[in-house]
Amino acid sequence: MSSKGVADSGNVIGANLLGKDDSLLLQAVGRSEFVINGLRNRDLQSLLFERSTDDPIEKKRRRGQLTGKLRMLRARGLIHKLPHTHRYQLSDKDRQLIAAINAAREADVEKLTKAA
Repeated sequence: MSSKGVADSGNVIGANLLGKDDSLLLQAVGRSEFVINGLRNRDLQSLLFERSTDDPIEKKRRRGQLTGKLRMLRARGLIHKLPHTHRYQLSDKDRQLIAAINAAREADVEKLTKAA
């Protein structure tokens, strides 16, 4: 999952699932509000960027950043595009995988060692 992948349209960036940026992306994608209708690039922008902007150049840059991240998730099979929409959705299995990755990232090694 963390290696560089290839999508239909060429190369896709790799993922660092335990890194800050990609873990924030996984937390946003795994939110329960996207279970029924799926998620859009615009939905993720409001979650991942602290402030909204009116600057058209900044809006285009943000769209491009998230498009690349969505391509990465799609190339790895974590999300799939809903037909005839601009929305993406997770399967139940992928939702469990993202929850497990988030739990592993949040785990405290000392507490786990004491519990064992």
